[in-house]
Amino acid sequence: LKKVYFQIARRTLILFSLGLFLNALYYIPDALSPATLRIPGVLQRIALVYCFASLLVLKTTPQVQALVAVLLLLVYWGLLALVPVPGYGAGALTPEGNLVAYLDNLLLHNHVEEPTDPEGLLSTIPAIATAILGVLTGEWIRSRREPYQKVSALFVIGGIGVVVGMVWDRFLPINKSLWTGSYVVFTAGLALYFLALCYWLIDLQGLRRWATPFIAFGANAVSVYTLSILMDRILWWVKVPQMDGSAVDLKTWIYEHAYALWAAPWFGEDSISFCYALTYTLVWLGPMWLLYRKRIFISI
Repeated sequence: LKKVYFQIARRTLILFSLGLFLNALYYIPDALSPATLRIPGVLQRIALVYCFASLLVLKTTPQVQALVAVLLLLVYWGLLALVPVPGYGAGALTPEGNLVAYLDNLLLHNHVEEPTDPEGLLSTIPAIATAILGVLTGEWIRSRREPYQKVSALFVIGGIGVVVGMVWDRFLPINKSLWTGSYVVFTAGLALYFLALCYWLIDLQGLRRWATPFIAFGANAVSVYTLSILMDRILWWVKVPQMDGSAVDLKTWIYEHAYALWAAPWFGEDSISFCYALTYTLVWLGPMWLLYRKRIFISI
């Protein structure tokens, strides 16, 4: 068991450190100032959530885990609704006046995104509940129940999650930046719907080939996330000279010359960012596919 605890601590530390490294990239080529380095981030959030959820799974039963998830969501809701924020009072969910932003700025002053950091400290509480729901889903799929019983339950529970999330939205808005309980339940319901559909198509109907690109991404998820951010920063660092003597970063140049010229006339101005993001994702499918075909999996 000590070895397991060591592995949890090791993976938590690596994920958190890797997240800090990726944050630091945004200060290059400017001088890196530890006084303003953003501490929260996607990988940092994953590290903390993974650590807590792992320890909970090792020590408790699925019934206790479900109870903990519910309690976490209710406690977080109570904190947002009842704890007053200086200058705004209790229950404020505005970008500047919510409790999450207040505590982040109080405890991590100058080390968070403003006005509300989407991966802040307090909002990690409901994110843990999201992880627990994922654990419980995995336990259900691994059970010895009949496959059609599994997929039916996923559809039913997913529908309940969507409905509960929409009803809860009337009292606590669905908000990703705050990771509200309604957001957790609503998105969990949608995820269960999609998982049930994939389970039915892949495991029960045998339609597997269409999912191979997604498997290739998932097999090295942390690697492709890290490398894609690194490449994004490189595109910012490289400067392209203009006719007027000025220079723009390569990302902006590609955006304006390779997408704005054709995407906007065909699909409208709002489609440019989508087309760029879609292409950028497909570019990374190549190396991830190669790693997958050669059975190379970079694990942490």
